[in-house]
Amino acid sequence: MRILVISSFVSTIPEEIRYSFVFDEIERLARRGLKIFVIRSKKDERWFTYSNRIYFYNMKENKIFLLNAFKDSIVSARYYPHQFLMKNYFQLLRSYAYASFALKMTRNVKLNIVHAHFAYPEGFVGTLVKRALKNPLVITLHGYDILTEPDVGYGIRLRKSYDILVKEILNKSDAIIVASKAVYKETCGLVKDTGKVYLIPNAVDVKKFNPDVNLKIIRQRYGAEDKFIVFTVRHHEPVYGIVYLIMAAKLVVNYRKDILFIIGGDGSLKKYHEQLARKLDIKNNVIFTGRIPRVEL
Repeated sequence: MRILVISSFVSTIPEEIRYSFVFDEIERLARRGLKIFVIRSKKDERWFTYSNRIYFYNMKENKIFLLNAFKDSIVSARYYPHQFLMKNYFQLLRSYAYASFALKMTRNVKLNIVHAHFAYPEGFVGTLVKRALKNPLVITLHGYDILTEPDVGYGIRLRKSYDILVKEILNKSDAIIVASKAVYKETCGLVKDTGKVYLIPNAVDVKKFNPDVNLKIIRQRYGAEDKFIVFTVRHHEPVYGIVYLIMAAKLVVNYRKDILFIIGGDGSLKKYHEQLARKLDIKNNVIFTGRIPRVEL
């Protein structure tokens, strides 16, 4: 079986954390004997392989691609009448260029399935590829592309143009995979055929993450040989609520001092969170590690 995976920023190596959930999936599919063709929009090397069963192709924009994209967008207007509601037309052109590149790179490959990670732009690109190749389209939703939280500006569907387009994309897909009940409920409210929505929770590699992992090196590094450790790793952004963990840490430290909160990750609120820990007088009980390499995670 040959699968075309559309994922703009998935890494090409297992050590990279960003979009590692996509890499892990395609690597395990390859282990089962499937061939995976990954189309990225990152401007890296043109193409290369991983484990002889995963082929990465990286789009490089040029005038010819953008010109063809303009023509394609006009021709496809009757299929996607709401696409021109988008204020950023150049971004729309890039989606068409992305689809054209995917078709060009796989024109000699007999594909079985098109699998797009995220509803937009990947899902939109997937619908264009599906229309050209007549392959079934699977879309995996991950949260930001479907859920909204107005208080922190979270979710692309907060913008009406994206909201309308996402609904079109989901209804044109053949199957939709979601990882949480919240995303499942939201998705079922947007599609006519709820039978094509599948709830498949994210898995954990228990060989890497288990209670028997030796923490001696980590405890020595942070001077926590005799302390109870609470660990979290998240982007320091409003939607993840790290501020609530820090405020909770203050309450816990009031009851016991032999506890250490280790908070991994980076982001726009990292300095604010560090200041908050100092303000609450728990700086000796909270460590901010910054970004953690995946091999250490």
